[in-house]
Amino acid sequence: MQLSIHYTDHMVAEAGSYSPSAAKPAQVMASWAKLGLPIQVIEPSPVTLEHDAQMVSDILSCQINNGFSNRSSNVAESLPYTTGAMLSAARGALDNGYGAIAPCSGFHHAGYSFVGGFGTFNGLLRLSTGLREDRSGIRQGTRHVIPPNINSASNLPVGESE
Repeated sequence: MQLSIHYTDHMVAEAGSYSPSAAKPAQVMASWAKLGLPIQVIEPSPVTLEHDAQMVSDILSCQINNGFSNRSSNVAESLPYTTGAMLSAARGALDNGYGAIAPCSGFHHAGYSFVGGFGTFNGLLRLSTGLREDRSGIRQGTRHVIPPNINSASNLPVGESE
């Protein structure tokens, strides 16, 4: 069995910070390659970011500081890809039933309208909204991810009511 790794070089950045988080994905991939692990690399697509629209715009255009307390264009360019990798891996795990990996931090210290703890955006926020969209059938251009035993109108198992 191969490990499903959701990765692209676009998610790697030199953050100009003492935190190595933005460079870790490439280091992890190199380590796994050196170990000869059976991996299948799946390239994630960039995703939109579910945060305050003005904050997103200002960070991506390097007008305000990111979670690394700078205005690095390298970090800004990587953000839709790190978030995309997390969402892609979550979808992959649901699809394959056993798991998938996005070799990036969960960047969970940021909030809807603030950066924090080396996190610029909160990947878990995007993950939750992305998976909710999938479940409700909003995701366009792909199959809907609604288990057959779930009533999509109520999100309850078929035969149960609120």
